[in-house]
Amino acid sequence: MLDATTALDGTPYVLPDGARSALAFETVALRSAEIADKARNIRTRIAADADDLLAPLLKAQRSDLVAESNQIEGYDVTREHVLQAVATHRELVDGDIHTLIQAIRADPKIVNALGLYKAQQLADDWAHKGERVLAYEMRQLHGLITVDERFGGKYRTHDVAIGGTSFRPPAHYDVAHSMDTFAAWWQGSTGDPVLDATVAHAWLTHIHPYEDGNGRLARLLANFVLAQAHYPPLIVRAGQDRGEYYAALAASDDGNVLPLYQLFARIIRRTVRAMGSPNYTQDYLEDRLLASVDDQRSAWSALVSVFTTAFTRDLRHLGWHTDSQGVPTRASFKFLCDRNPDGNGWFLVVRNQFDDRRYLLWFGFASDTLCDLFGGKPPGYPSIFISERDMSPDAVHPYVWTPALHGLPDEIFLKPLEASPVTLRSGIHTERLDIERAAKSVAAGLVARG
Repeated sequence: MLDATTALDGTPYVLPDGARSALAFETVALRSAEIADKARNIRTRIAADADDLLAPLLKAQRSDLVAESNQIEGYDVTREHVLQAVATHRELVDGDIHTLIQAIRADPKIVNALGLYKAQQLADDWAHKGERVLAYEMRQLHGLITVDERFGGKYRTHDVAIGGTSFRPPAHYDVAHSMDTFAAWWQGSTGDPVLDATVAHAWLTHIHPYEDGNGRLARLLANFVLAQAHYPPLIVRAGQDRGEYYAALAASDDGNVLPLYQLFARIIRRTVRAMGSPNYTQDYLEDRLLASVDDQRSAWSALVSVFTTAFTRDLRHLGWHTDSQGVPTRASFKFLCDRNPDGNGWFLVVRNQFDDRRYLLWFGFASDTLCDLFGGKPPGYPSIFISERDMSPDAVHPYVWTPALHGLPDEIFLKPLEASPVTLRSGIHTERLDIERAAKSVAAGLVARG
């Protein structure tokens, strides 16, 4: 069992004091150990059952990773865009780096797709050879990611601030030393690849060694660690994980890496569960994974969008605001319909009149109570829950869910094709409402609670 008191030795990170954080760390470490066996078994099974499909699968997964990593940073790059760019420029991808760089610079349209793809491919090759990435090799990878920028592969030469936070990265003259310290730690291991990936990602973004591209490089390095341990890729979904991801990174900048560790373990477990489904490889390659639930998810997502618009409008009239965090992907939607917590994700962050991020609305699976009220069967769609900001010094997560928050429903359930599509559950009591009345009720309850 991973020792929480020594696992983070040599890093800038410590666990928050208190039994809550110690228990949370132990829980994530146990889950991570379970993931390790499942990930290796699934990879072995896929390789044995479909050897001719393994290379195309890895290419598709890498393209997915590249697209989502770009989208996290606000670049409009889709998986299909990456796959098309790789197919069109196959000889460049398979050729030497210098030729690729010259071609990318001549065609800015493929920079974000091919630069990160080649960097990820190179890192994967190094990982499978059992090699570690040194500080100068990280600069090479960064140069590929930001190939069209003057600062590509070069440490920043001025101090920077991170927008939206009070955190200040190390001074520019300390960057080289900080990177050498980070790279030296990386030659060892905590014994848990998910924790190693978490620390590598958090530390790189904490140093913020480059003017731009730090996030994309950090996610690449995290995947390098996981690839060495034969894990599936860590794909942070821009449309589902972004809000929780940035909140976890902010916590890591304050020295608490636990929220990011929890998030990465859940994302990896989500991928492992999806890969364990029958016909996963063929379905993934043909982009039809979970296609049977597309219509169901589409109708539900449209209803969520209408609720979001009404809810945001009603809060704005009361002087409050929302920050949208996204909706579940197809895979996560299916997990939640099957009442699997690996599909959980942030929905809306609610800010009060003082601009404090007071509440979080998040997607989870329908509760046992709701299932009982629906005749003992899963209702077939996700639910929405409300968590409150946790201000305690040993907080493990920025928001904590507590049943029966005064004046607020325990659960919000949206079901398409109903005259009153919203069910608000409080204990064993339910109220069926139309979208407008439901949104107004929840908004008024939040504001009244303060």
